[in-house]
Formats: sequence, C-alpha cells, structure tokens
Amino acid sequence: MAEPRETCFDDLWPGRTFPPYRYVLTEDLARRYAAIAGAEPATYPAVLASQGLPLVAPPLLLDTLQPLKALLAFPEGVVHAREEVEFRGLGRVGDQITVWLSVEDRYVRNERRFVRFVQRAENQRGETLLVARKTLVWPC
Repeated sequence: MAEPRETCFDDLWPGRTFPPYRYVLTEDLARRYAAIAGAEPATYPAVLASQGLPLVAPPLLLDTLQPLKALLAFPEGVVHAREEVEFRGLGRVGDQITVWLSVEDRYVRNERRFVRFVQRAENQRGETLLVARKTLVWPC
C-alpha cells in the first residue's frame, strides 16, 4: 500500500476543516502525560474523591499535536513556531474528547510558509474545554 502524499501548503487554505478526532480521556493517559510533561499534580484524587468527582487531567493534555498528526500527513521539517491557548474548562477522566481542527490562516513571511490552525477540544456534553491557535512553519 502506498504511503499517503504529504500535506503541502497549497492543501491548507483558510477555512478548511477536518474530520473530528476523538478519544477517551483515561486515567492512564492522564497519568502518563503528567509524568512525561512534569504536570503537577497529575490528578487531584484526594480532593475530588472526597467530593465524588472524576479525576482532572492535566490541562495541556487537551492541547497535543496528536490530532494534527493523525489528520494530516506531516512533511518532514514542520516546525512549531507559535501557540496561543485559551483554557475554558477542565477535562476529567472518563470524558469523551472531540477535537475540531481548521485552518485559520496561511501566509508567507521571509520566504517561509506559515499555517495557523485552530484546535478546539470539547467534551461529550459539547462544552469547549480548550481552544488553541497553533502556527507551524510548513516546509512544502
């Protein structure tokens, strides 16, 4: 089977949207991310358990590059140039996360191609938990 063609700059026009990327926020995923990223605390079991609430995941777990990499064939040499993150809610263990991805802008500056994506993560109740604007240098 042939590998998918790389996604190039001309494939990424403002307004382009992608299919949703979905996953379940598991306790294992939250703890592994927290350990790797140095998030503290990984979850808040003592406080939340006493209130009967599910564990909270590290907020930046909702802002990984995984959805982009799953939905696009990254060419070699993509560079993460800039990011703005707006936190709107807490992701909790057991939440079913849907990530919506779109191209907000693309431009050329100093002979380099830039693409700005908007990545919005929401839970199964449709509550937006995070909105990130990621600007990447796109090599092809």
